[in-house]
Amino acid sequence: KEELAQTEVHAEAGGGLVKVTMTCRNVVKRIEISPDLLQDDADMIEDLIAAAMNDAARLAEAVSEEKMKGANSGMGMPPGLAGLF
Repeated sequence: KEELAQTEVHAEAGGGLVKVTMTCRNVVKRIEISPDLLQDDADMIEDLIAAAMNDAARLAEAVSEEKMKGANSGMGMPPGLAGLF
């Protein structure tokens, strides 16, 4: 679990106008917003931030599952139970 806390994923929305860096323990480390975007409507900025955060969360979950699957592969656990630990 400590390794997951240190592993970071990077996601973006709006063609790179909003970028999010998050750990695989869902801790947001950084949000980058393009200066060009700051001139736009606040609703669009909020939507792009939410989209980037959701994408980062999905990436973090996928990386976590893969790492846990690898860590539990030698334990003889039935498929599907690896995500419980």
